[in-house]
Amino acid sequence: KKMTESQQRSVSTPFESLARKGSIAIFRDGLPAAAFEERDRRNAIIAQLGTLDACPNYWLPLDAIRSNELRSPAERIVADLYRRCILPHVLPNQEITGAEYWTQQYTKGRGLAFHVDKDEHAMKTRGEMINPQYSSVLYLTGGEQAGSDGRLRVQSPTVITDEHYDQERRRMVPVDFPTESCLVFPKANRYLVFDGRAGHGVLDLGQQDGDEDGDTDGDRGGDVRMTFLVNWWGRQPEGIERDDRASFDAMSEGIYGDVPSQPVASKEPVYVLSITKQYLFANEPFMMDEFLREQDIVKDDDSISPVILRHSGVVMVPFPPAGDEARGVATRRIVDCALISQENHSLYI
Repeated sequence: KKMTESQQRSVSTPFESLARKGSIAIFRDGLPAAAFEERDRRNAIIAQLGTLDACPNYWLPLDAIRSNELRSPAERIVADLYRRCILPHVLPNQEITGAEYWTQQYTKGRGLAFHVDKDEHAMKTRGEMINPQYSSVLYLTGGEQAGSDGRLRVQSPTVITDEHYDQERRRMVPVDFPTESCLVFPKANRYLVFDGRAGHGVLDLGQQDGDEDGDTDGDRGGDVRMTFLVNWWGRQPEGIERDDRASFDAMSEGIYGDVPSQPVASKEPVYVLSITKQYLFANEPFMMDEFLREQDIVKDDDSISPVILRHSGVVMVPFPPAGDEARGVATRRIVDCALISQENHSLYI
């Protein structure tokens, strides 16, 4: 079967390490910092984008961004992400035709199963896997000061792995287990961009202090984890159209219209760490939190730096707090996740 032009581009650019330049980029402020500095303005932007949660995914053509013919705050935000982050840092030499965007909200620390972004209509109707050039996440919540103890609000992290769909082999590779994973914790206005072929998901949020039932009260994990998602495509996905309801009314123009655009955003450093089977003790799981704290990735105030973890022969597995209780370990978790050797994987699934 002859491959499409988009598939040929994917094959011609081999998927390499997550640490390879261009695989992952993280920006401290996806939008101009002024958009999130004032609580009322930030909440208004979140409320505006929150209305998209019940809507289908929408399309914004690149021509509309270049001509500044934008119809809504959501389109203005996509355009700013393009001008500040994508064009100067990510896609200067790759052809894109536009962006698909939507909003997601998750409550009470719930995660999201691992998957790859794709043209859903092409997959459903023809079984054809077509991935975006890049996937991206603008975090709208997370990282705010949570209480009197000075700690920050921690929300469920996005995890990107080196698992991806190989067009030539027509399957996910590596076949057995990922060998690299990137963990990015939500922080309001942090913008994550990664290779659109990469497998990714959201880990469940661990139980926090003062939260004995695993239920958040808004002071630690927060009730709502909200993200604005943008996929950058070389071709328009089938069945995705521009939002014909969109318009800049007086209220929405006032929310975002007077925020000055800044031409280029600053990248955030991504730490690269390695863990091998020699780091583990016999058959005991090694908690992800413990490892990240030992490496000074998690600070005392619970601020967390983005990190790429190289873990060939080591597997990340869900590990609920009940597992700690059975081992007599006090529970205070950022994420419910443990590291185990690949050989012992079956013992913990």
